Amino acid sequence: MLENYLPAAALFSAHASADARALLVGLDVGANLAVTGALSALLWLRIARSAGQRPSPRTYSLVGLAVAPPAMAAAIVALRVFSLGRL
Repeated sequence: MLENYLPAAALFSAHASADARALLVGLDVGANLAVTGALSALLWLRIARSAGQRPSPRTYSLVGLAVAPPAMAAAIVALRVFSLGRL
């Protein structure tokens, strides 16, 4: 699955977001902080286990904690630079 429908659902919800771009960054990148943050991660864990592998949710979460915050910061900086400071 290449699409993530949660950001679109949040953008088109009944309540308007204060800043849709920041919401998209948080929903797209922030879900990678922990294995429970995204349905795709939970599906990956289940499929890997059913294939006889032993993936580690702890390792997934530790890597997510190391990678997701810098990725979110870089995305926010890029939004600020390319949207002329409107973030």
